[in-house]
Amino acid sequence: MIVIAHLSDTHIDTGAADGGRSADRTRSVMKYLNSLPYDLDAVIATGDIADHATPSEYEAARELLATRHPLLTCPGNQDERPAYREHFLGEPPSKAPINTAHATDTFTPALCDTSVPGEDHGLPEDETFDWLSTLLAEPHPPAPS
Repeated sequence: MIVIAHLSDTHIDTGAADGGRSADRTRSVMKYLNSLPYDLDAVIATGDIADHATPSEYEAARELLATRHPLLTCPGNQDERPAYREHFLGEPPSKAPINTAHATDTFTPALCDTSVPGEDHGLPEDETFDWLSTLLAEPHPPAPS
């Protein structure tokens, strides 16, 4: 059996207006997940990791989402790719889509970045379609049903 925990729209906000609520909620969820007596196959955090896409929010999110389980993330419309990469993922900043996959012995979750910089709607870029096509062309174990 594959067991995944999915978090969405954490909206980590390090500003005074939030009063620490977003961090407290995320901390509570992660404390629960990290205390489970078994390992999860993945923790997937999607969409709007940060509320204002500031470096401090991404740095706080990186600490809050720390887990012993494999962690996969994908940005949302309020996230900004360069800051997300640099301050959350620890990678060089880039405006390219942040597509993520994690191959295991039983499945490969693929997270496709459909965020459109500066817009509220989502739309995959050609780069994302190319990435996904390449990933799907590789052999993968069948998922148990």
